Amino acid sequence: MTEKQRNLLIIGVMLALVAVSLYLIYPLSESAHLGLDLQGGLEVVLQAQGDVTDEKMDQAEMVIRNRVDKLGIAEPIISRQGTNQISVSLAGVSNVDEAMDLIGKTAILEFKKVDQDLTQKARQGEVTAETLPPGKQLLYQAQRDENGEIVRDQETGKPLQVPFVVDSEPLMTGDALEGASVGYDQLGNAKVDMKFTSEGAKRFAQVTDELATEGAISGQVQQMAIVLDDEVQSAPTVKEKIDSDSAEITGKIPFKEVENTVLVLQTGALPVELSVIHKNEVSDTLGEDSLRQGLFAAAVGIILVMAFMIVYYRLLGVVAVLAMIIYGIFYLAVLVNPWYPATLTLPGIAGMILTIGMAADANVVIFERIKEEVRSGKTIRSAVSSGYSKGFRTILDANAVTIITALIIFWVATAGVKGFALTLMIGVVISMFTAVLATRAMLGLLSNLRIFRHPVLMGLKPGQEYQPWFTFDIVGRKLIWFALSGLIIVVSIFSLSTKGLNLGIDFQGGSKLTVGFESDTSVDGVREAMNAAGYGDAVVQSTGDGRYQVTLPTLGDQEQAKVVESLDGSLGVSEKQWQIVGPTFGRQVLNSMVQAIVFAWILIIAYVSFRFEYKFAVATLVALIHDLVITVGVYSLTGREVTTATVAAVLTILGYSLYDTIIVFDRVRENTPRARRGTYGQMVNESIAEVIVRSMITSFATLMPVACLLVFGGQTLKDFAFALLVGIASGAYSSIFVAAPLLTFWKEREKRYRPGSGKQAGRKAGRKAARA
Repeated sequence: MTEKQRNLLIIGVMLALVAVSLYLIYPLSESAHLGLDLQGGLEVVLQAQGDVTDEKMDQAEMVIRNRVDKLGIAEPIISRQGTNQISVSLAGVSNVDEAMDLIGKTAILEFKKVDQDLTQKARQGEVTAETLPPGKQLLYQAQRDENGEIVRDQETGKPLQVPFVVDSEPLMTGDALEGASVGYDQLGNAKVDMKFTSEGAKRFAQVTDELATEGAISGQVQQMAIVLDDEVQSAPTVKEKIDSDSAEITGKIPFKEVENTVLVLQTGALPVELSVIHKNEVSDTLGEDSLRQGLFAAAVGIILVMAFMIVYYRLLGVVAVLAMIIYGIFYLAVLVNPWYPATLTLPGIAGMILTIGMAADANVVIFERIKEEVRSGKTIRSAVSSGYSKGFRTILDANAVTIITALIIFWVATAGVKGFALTLMIGVVISMFTAVLATRAMLGLLSNLRIFRHPVLMGLKPGQEYQPWFTFDIVGRKLIWFALSGLIIVVSIFSLSTKGLNLGIDFQGGSKLTVGFESDTSVDGVREAMNAAGYGDAVVQSTGDGRYQVTLPTLGDQEQAKVVESLDGSLGVSEKQWQIVGPTFGRQVLNSMVQAIVFAWILIIAYVSFRFEYKFAVATLVALIHDLVITVGVYSLTGREVTTATVAAVLTILGYSLYDTIIVFDRVRENTPRARRGTYGQMVNESIAEVIVRSMITSFATLMPVACLLVFGGQTLKDFAFALLVGIASGAYSSIFVAAPLLTFWKEREKRYRPGSGKQAGRKAGRKAARA
């Protein structure tokens, strides 16, 4: 197969994939899965029964959060409400009752001895729970048919149950478990596999040995009931000692029930019993107007990026635009696929915005390489081939570091942070896919056309010798940049230590007002009234029954009265109820995010050290910390409210800063042999001059959608865009003015690169001897 035939085949496959993707996407309004902040969902309030403590409620909140994450319910909002309530808001839940049953399940697992005689009498109706002797307990197991489905009474519809009389005192409890998983028996039926701890395995062997011995002496079969939340799951016969670290629950149980049982065992037991006291639908938290503004801003930003690429790169820009369109279609198709659709939320949109910049950058890196090869005297066809090969290695390293970061965040983090990581990973993989196949195939075909061989169509002037326009000595002035960055960091740390951060409701909780009005209104109407009252950042949601929930920072009695008075004056309040709510971005979520970032840093250091060397890795990490500190410091200085949107923006900065720094370092690595002809600092300056255009174009391409969000977005999107704006600008600065000079400072401490030493000193001595 010739190169032309291969490129035509790739283009054909791409067009076929585009057609399939468009089929999956259309209509987008029906295929897209939106999160709570974009479409609303179901809110359930669970109340703890009996005496509770803050410690138990915190533990219950953590268990519920883990269960919701494992259920696959995307972007939940979970918060404490009062002293004994937990509010759970879920988006896209198809079976509400099943979800609530799992979330509220106490998950107390016990292994109990079955009393055979009393069980027989209970089944014959001779004993009841009231007539049982002390130390005995009557439990039930759902009766199932041959397909594993629960058998129900034909008249009442209630499940038929098989009674078991067991000892009240358990032989062992769920504390002996190390984990649980879904397994399959020899007939392919789903079962629950339970793995014991080392102590649990010893106890299980001892218990089964005692039951087997008792059965051998009495001649009566012994059973051990596996009980979950006072419901018998199975009652296996014990005939001999089981010296194993595992046990199982079998019995032709439907897969979904097995999966749910495994889920509650994996997440642990709730420390308190919870019951549903309130359930209602809630509208989106971001607001339809904000979503509309955000989509408009994103569209304008993308159009501007495409227009810029065409103006600057001419025919190459047209190729880039086509590649970005293909990228966008593939990206949406993966997000909305019917098999495992992603949920779009504000943090997810953050990941999408970052990948737009990366998708553009993949083309920019390749195009700049091609233009360099053309300037060096190569033909267009040869320049496309060599330029693509050199550019692809750069893209591979930059995207690999980004994927490592996203994978770790997705693995460790929860809630919206996980959504950001997912959209970022999808975007990076697809941008690599389109750069490898679509862009290369189009360039390969175009390089054979005579019209494509004209330099003007690539943004080049024929016959003009290339002169780098950027000749500034960055490395030589490294102390200036270090001092400037140090000053900003000191100011940021001072502001953080004295002024702190303006933490929003997501982090420190607040007050929730449930309010009804005398006349019909809308969410936008209530938002306008709250804005007029001086609370433009209030989160307003409709509950679907003519009432609205307004979430505000923690307010005192007088402030609450003023809010109600303002709403009453503009809309006429008919009913009201205030509640104290806890933070939705809980300590567990924050801790998991920090752990993810730290773990990602460790892997990044390892990867960069392997692909480059450890000094490159340390300089990359310093630049990253520089950007994060400055972004958070700017938030502290300006007093802007820190919300979950801010967290998404900070994570976006994490990905962008890494990407930009690796791009610069890749050119430094490539040009390192030049250091033999001069100093290491001169080589780094030359490398920066070669990539500065790419860096500026990429930053510009990424900032355009962000600037549009800042201009056209609502209040929530403006805060989000502000953090992105600061972080991306800081990331572009640090990769050139912090990471590169820091690497030079360190490398020039090495003997072989030390100015005035080694081969350089030898050459100088030789020249002096020749003159003498």
